[in-house]
Amino acid sequence: MRSRFYLDHNATAPLHPKARQAMLEFLGDRDANPSSLYLEAEQVRGDFEDAREMMAACLGIRGDELTFTSGASESINWAIRGVVGAHPERRKVVTSQVEHAVTLDVAKHLGEQGYDICYLAVDSAGQLNLAEVEAALDDNTAILSLMWTNNETGVTFDIEKIGHLARAAGVPFHVDGAQKVGKGLGGLGDLPVDLLSFSGHKFGAPKGVGGLYVRRGVSLRPLIWGGQHETGRRGGTENVSGVMAMAAALEVATSTWPDVGPRLRRMRDELESNLGQEFPDMLINGADAQRNENTLSVCFPKIEGHGVVLTLSQKGLACASGSACTAHDEGPSHVLEAMGVPHSFIHGALRFSLGSELKPEEIEEVTRLIIAAVGHLSRF
Repeated sequence: MRSRFYLDHNATAPLHPKARQAMLEFLGDRDANPSSLYLEAEQVRGDFEDAREMMAACLGIRGDELTFTSGASESINWAIRGVVGAHPERRKVVTSQVEHAVTLDVAKHLGEQGYDICYLAVDSAGQLNLAEVEAALDDNTAILSLMWTNNETGVTFDIEKIGHLARAAGVPFHVDGAQKVGKGLGGLGDLPVDLLSFSGHKFGAPKGVGGLYVRRGVSLRPLIWGGQHETGRRGGTENVSGVMAMAAALEVATSTWPDVGPRLRRMRDELESNLGQEFPDMLINGADAQRNENTLSVCFPKIEGHGVVLTLSQKGLACASGSACTAHDEGPSHVLEAMGVPHSFIHGALRFSLGSELKPEEIEEVTRLIIAAVGHLSRF
């Protein structure tokens, strides 16, 4: 029996051994600056561009449409602010009430500058009303920015249908793909998506590296100035070791997902069923929506999810009560509030996000630990 179970992959995935190996290789003898002209630099530059092409192939895009960044936070900022800056005549931004804190903070900042920010509502399943999306898009809209998969609930938006609405309205469409890249995303170039942001650490790469897909022809002002790096789009010496590790991690994630995805779904469904049988009054957030295979978000009445998280941590199980970026906030989840979760349940939220290292035979022990922790705190 293992000593600890890690069920917080939506916060970060463990560094994959192949990513670690690739990173160390380019932190050692192969650490030349790829912008230099001598032989060692040219060799690193060649490997760096090979990694870009390999990642682009995994995503189903062209290599010149992928720019490397420090992660999804930078990429989201760049996508929204860069498109807005390229279209100064348009003064409206459309997003949703359940976005990641980064998107909401950028929207708030733009609102303070006089932009009209439209926050689309979701229903009790966490889904958007497509008619409301269509109605929000007009000639004054600079960008539509939505997440593909919600980091708290695992609920996925119908990106293809929404993208067609944005394209018909002539509005650039940015997608936060942090919880989707590495989890079966391919053929991105065939979808009506103009920009997509992601972080490598969500699929086994180190923290501090990510990317932004920008479809050819999309106007985007740079966020970081300072040289001709990344074909002039983003200044700064390239994070070669991080990118090489991210490419290795994405290659593994892409090749294994056809087996890993269905297995995670089966384990998630078993855990959901087990907990539902023990706690019939438990709420399953997004139960009636399409959800990411690895994510289970539930709410228990009249307990504090933070307390369950701490109790489970002491017993050997790592999980979350919501987003890692808001883990220390005392207020209820803005995502669950937008979904209309009752006040008596909303503070009892728990999120379990499974990874490939979890074995089907371990679900029974995971269930036992959760039932014991919830049952213990329910008595107080």
